[in-house]
Amino acid sequence: MQARLQDLKEYVPGYGISTEETGRLEFAVNIEAADTPKVSRGESATAYVAPSTAPIHCSVARVLRAVSAETGQSIAWLRPIGKVDVPVGNFVDARIITRVRHHVLAVPPAAVLFKSGQAWVIRAKPPQTPSGQTNYVPTAVILGEVTDEAVEIKSGLKPGDKIVVQGGIGYLYPDFKAEAD
Repeated sequence: MQARLQDLKEYVPGYGISTEETGRLEFAVNIEAADTPKVSRGESATAYVAPSTAPIHCSVARVLRAVSAETGQSIAWLRPIGKVDVPVGNFVDARIITRVRHHVLAVPPAAVLFKSGQAWVIRAKPPQTPSGQTNYVPTAVILGEVTDEAVEIKSGLKPGDKIVVQGGIGYLYPDFKAEAD
C-alpha cells in the first residue's frame, strides 16, 4: 500500500435510539459535554443500527445543549437522508462529522506500530541492488489526527511511499515469539 494524500474526517461520537417524535424517523443521540460545542445543525453524520453494519447517512436536524446538569451532555437529532426502514426504539451508534481536512498525508491504522513510545511505519526502500529486491526499513513517524479509518502522518513519510500494512511487527520486534496458551 502507499502513503497517500486523502481527506481526513474528524467526528464526534454519539449513541442513542431511533425515534419518530416529529412524524419522521430520527435518531436521538447523546453527545459528551466536551464535544457539544463542535456539533451544529446541518452537519453530516453517519448512523449505525445493530445488528447491521450498513451506514445510514444523516444530517443533524437539531441540537439540545446541556440536557443533563450533572454531566453536561447534549442530545442531537439526526435525520436520515433518503428512505430507511428502522423500527422505533432501536439502539443507534453515530458519528457526527465536525470537520474535514483535505489533502492530509495518511496511512491505515494497521500500518502504524509502536516501540518504546515511538510510532513507526515499515517502508519499502527503493531497490539498490541489481536483482531489484525490495528491502523494508522501519521508519520513525510523527502522528497527527487518528481516526478509525486513517492516521495522519506529520513527518517521516511522503506521498507515494510504499508501506507495509500487515506483518511489519517482525521488523521492530525480531525476537518476538507468539506463545500458545
